[in-house]
Amino acid sequence: MKIGILTFHSAYNFGAVLQCYALFSTLTELGHNVEVIDYRPDYLATQKETFHWYTFINRSPWKLTERVKDVLKAKSHYAKFEKFSNANLHLSQSCNSQEELKEICNKYDCVVIGSDQVWCDKFNNNDCSWFGLDTQRKIKWVGYAVSAGKTKYDTNRLKDLIQRFHAIGARELDLYNTLVSCSQGNIDIDHVLDPTLLAPSDIWEKWHTPIIKEPYILTYQARESDDVFRLARSIAIQLGVKKIIPVDLYPNVKENGLKTYVCSPGEFVALVKNARCVVTTSFHGTAFSVILGTPFYTLKLNDGSDGRAQNLLDSINLSDRMIDIGSDITFSEYNSVIVQKELNRQKEQSLKFLTTALQ
Repeated sequence: MKIGILTFHSAYNFGAVLQCYALFSTLTELGHNVEVIDYRPDYLATQKETFHWYTFINRSPWKLTERVKDVLKAKSHYAKFEKFSNANLHLSQSCNSQEELKEICNKYDCVVIGSDQVWCDKFNNNDCSWFGLDTQRKIKWVGYAVSAGKTKYDTNRLKDLIQRFHAIGARELDLYNTLVSCSQGNIDIDHVLDPTLLAPSDIWEKWHTPIIKEPYILTYQARESDDVFRLARSIAIQLGVKKIIPVDLYPNVKENGLKTYVCSPGEFVALVKNARCVVTTSFHGTAFSVILGTPFYTLKLNDGSDGRAQNLLDSINLSDRMIDIGSDITFSEYNSVIVQKELNRQKEQSLKFLTTALQ
């Protein structure tokens, strides 16, 4: 079957790129001819723009120099993402409008939408493309590990939007429950794993080689919090580790006296794999720590976006790895063998949903 994947593959975000790579690898492993649809609407391009002329006006020479350094660092970071995508994803012809997207979709037997927060209004600009399109050719539309990044939904609108789908796998339990009530039994709905957790574990092995020799604590923020660094320093002291390695571009990295390690998505996997501990506010920071068996703590920010990581940790009996802001912890490891056993059970269920949906 010829399959197109429609997701946020071009976002300069480790989770977005690696979940796409994982789904691409899983579908290819199942024997399908797979492309990632290179959909780059203007609103997504604007979200990742690094240079704004107004940030350079009325700056002191020192601040101007710092800003130039930040922009150059961001551009280096983004170049690594583009290089990774070009090397590891089979991309379709690029398109940036709904009409162009329709033309490209016509060549597939099936389009898989997801994973990641493709149904989040904050990111998708209310673009209905993420719910399927009326195309000239009859296409099977499947949602896999779709996420809306929230817990409350406009159910009447959702009922209308999901009508094109043959099957939908939801990444979060709240969305799954909402979809079950909206579908009225006409669409196959299931609760499934993120593709990074579904993919064959050996796809990550080529990035297992350490790239930093000294022991280190890795920090990764998807949402900014100074408590990440307080917790990382506490763990570093307990383990006798001198290095803390941040891998995001938030301003508070520099404010906390640290320097961002600019890395590609593949290098990110290597950094997680070989860290003594990971401290994160990210779902995918959490997921990759679980996949690679690395000790970790996920900070709970109570900002409405903790649910994704919380759902995952609850489902594999690791709820105690989610830490409230301000909490003091005594570092401990967890039994990764037991965790992997439960994860394998969920993998079987998710893979069964995906293979059935594609038949």
